[in-house]
Amino acid sequence: MADEIDLGRPLHSLVIVGQLHPLEIDYLKIHTIESSFDQLALENNQ
Repeated sequence: MADEIDLGRPLHSLVIVGQLHPLEIDYLKIHTIESSFDQLALENNQ
């Protein structure tokens, strides 16, 4: 039954409101495509 469920295409954006825990940042880095995420994470979590 689980193989019959269609959840659609993958998400194209992720909106995060607030500061992230360093572990959350590390997890998101694994799944990002652009290297610009590193700079954004540094700027927003100071």
